[in-house]
Amino acid sequence: MRAIEIGRRMAELGHPEEACGAFALSLTKERGQSSPAERMEASVFLFQNGGDYQTAYDGFLDLYREGTFRREILPILTEAFYEPNVKDLRRRYEKNVRLLQRYPYLFRKDLPAFEDLPVRPYPFDDDTWVPFDRRTGDFGEKWRPRYEVIGRNFFKDLTDPILAEDVWSQYELEYLVDNVRRSEDIGRENHIYLHYTDWERFCSALQVLDLRPLLDPKKIVFLIGDEISQYPIDFRERFGIDYSQYPLRPVGIREVTRLIWHTQLSGHNGGDFFNEIFDFHPNLLYCTSIFLTMVEEEVSALREALQIVRSLRDLQEEILDHWHDPRLVEELYHLKDPTDKDLMVAHYMSLKSWSPNRDPASRIAPALFFQPHFSLVSFGMTVDWQGDTALKSSVMQAIQESSLFQGFKYIKTFTPMRRFTNSCGGTVRFYRDTAVEFAEDAKKGLFDKFDETLYKKNGPPEIDLSRYEGWEERTPEERMEIVRKDPVRPCIMDPVGLWTLSRGFMVDPTDRLFRDSVIVRFEDGKLQPRATFTRLAAFLDLPYTDTMTYCSLKGKRDPVSKLAGTSAGFDTRSIFTVQEGYMDDGARKFVEYLMRDAYKEYGYDTQWWRGEPVDLDTMGEWIQAPGAVRDRLRETQAAMDEVYRQKIGFDPLSEEQWEELEEALVERAVSVRRRAALGLMEDLRFVSLEGVPLVYGRLLHPDPELLDGPLYR
Repeated sequence: MRAIEIGRRMAELGHPEEACGAFALSLTKERGQSSPAERMEASVFLFQNGGDYQTAYDGFLDLYREGTFRREILPILTEAFYEPNVKDLRRRYEKNVRLLQRYPYLFRKDLPAFEDLPVRPYPFDDDTWVPFDRRTGDFGEKWRPRYEVIGRNFFKDLTDPILAEDVWSQYELEYLVDNVRRSEDIGRENHIYLHYTDWERFCSALQVLDLRPLLDPKKIVFLIGDEISQYPIDFRERFGIDYSQYPLRPVGIREVTRLIWHTQLSGHNGGDFFNEIFDFHPNLLYCTSIFLTMVEEEVSALREALQIVRSLRDLQEEILDHWHDPRLVEELYHLKDPTDKDLMVAHYMSLKSWSPNRDPASRIAPALFFQPHFSLVSFGMTVDWQGDTALKSSVMQAIQESSLFQGFKYIKTFTPMRRFTNSCGGTVRFYRDTAVEFAEDAKKGLFDKFDETLYKKNGPPEIDLSRYEGWEERTPEERMEIVRKDPVRPCIMDPVGLWTLSRGFMVDPTDRLFRDSVIVRFEDGKLQPRATFTRLAAFLDLPYTDTMTYCSLKGKRDPVSKLAGTSAGFDTRSIFTVQEGYMDDGARKFVEYLMRDAYKEYGYDTQWWRGEPVDLDTMGEWIQAPGAVRDRLRETQAAMDEVYRQKIGFDPLSEEQWEELEEALVERAVSVRRRAALGLMEDLRFVSLEGVPLVYGRLLHPDPELLDGPLYR
């Protein structure tokens, strides 16, 4: 039975709620099977009986655009949506008209009366409008003027003043005003030229747009139609304003309003390579990968200093003398009610060696480039009774709750992604090599790097040697139990199992931090750098500069990585490695099969799993098979146990006992894979903790006209 038939039956039986559900289903899931008359019936029922009004609204719009039931639909939508909002639309329009009549840089003043406007905006929800053109009798596409996405590369070329055509987004207009510096601040003509090709449409948009925050700074010049020929205007000749007489003014703390968040998808996914591309960019406040906790501690220390300091002199000479910038210290001192975002910006501004190439005379304020780092990015999964799987991550929760992010008005997000087996193998290698390095340091009595890496948040636990009193009288079993439970002894984790659970590429489309975001493949950046970084710069609304054609660290070109197995700069060996000795075929098949949806979504071919069916027995064989990953995990644990022995000052167990304990930890670590397999082998529906369906993050495609060959598969 079709949904519309169920809806009719429920209506006959006097169950309007159930009927509305069925009629909504018929409009959304069975649209292709329904006639126009049936869709009209379903839309009307929903609208009249308290169903989902947006589903009914969309149903009416579809029919109207198809040319059916127009005479019936237009009065319904006008009475229900337009007429209740006429007073507000008129009030906003007439307020904007009064502002524009006095505004010096709109040269056309024949704004029509409200009744003569050719386009009527019909509200769809609080943020969305559907324009109705009275001239053609047609409804246009939905318009969301406050949608928090910057959809074009306004700042592609900063040679001349910014020129943008037909900008209808309130969010983008405010973005331009907030980020383009005043002509008086940079000592040259720097207005924002907005060219509108249709005067009547521009006037109609004034029913929805709010011009006051846009006009007050007098940064905008409106050019209508043929007035484009006036771009750019000689302000000295036309208005008697000579901007060259103004001295260059340093960028203020609150001029920095946009954040570029470089996210950490996992370990060893190519993040350092992307940092080295953006390192020397002239339009960024930059610092390389830095622990989020370190930035939060710096911000907290700054706030405490501002609260206890007695004078500007004390702040400059006793607390922030290492900034070597009295002007910045003075601005911070006088800043009213500084937010955590303000303090973070000030901290980045103080790091002179990290932004040595920043252009002080740029037409735009710099963006803050931020890659908060975490030792481990992991996710947990919780399945509810409906079969929805919620992803939970302590890392993502920390970011969501961080006031550092929430303080920025404009956020662009990009996430590097690397072939999962290579990323996973690189993590196995890093764990093993780092543990071996810690063990060598421990033999020399050095524990700082070990403690900072493993116990950053709360510091290393106290060593309780009292538990070892009477050690000689204890049985072997008692000795092993004491060592096993000692909090000073660190335990390995299995990167393979953790990686398959790390689905940070799935995002909540309603989440402000990911609303304007892309996934960028590491391989594309290495193999197709010009095509990839031209597109990435465009997405981030930055000019693609010469500094993005090479890798650098604090401006020094071609830095050498200290990590074994990595290839610096545009060396492609790290792409084609299979991490021999750190990944085995079972682990590779495990990753490829459980991440098969992501492989397909992001354009990677599987290399070990060839599409054959996989059951629990096969999965168990992959997990239990001896191989490189198990061997490296065992070596990692053995090295950390050497650090442990050096810390407590003696060897508490025999060689056989150590081997037994280390093998048990390897088994425990690998058990994560079993849990991952049991979950991910099912067809899961991923949702956020709030129940919002997650979607795959949008992949950034390199510019096809700049490709040097086929894309990596």
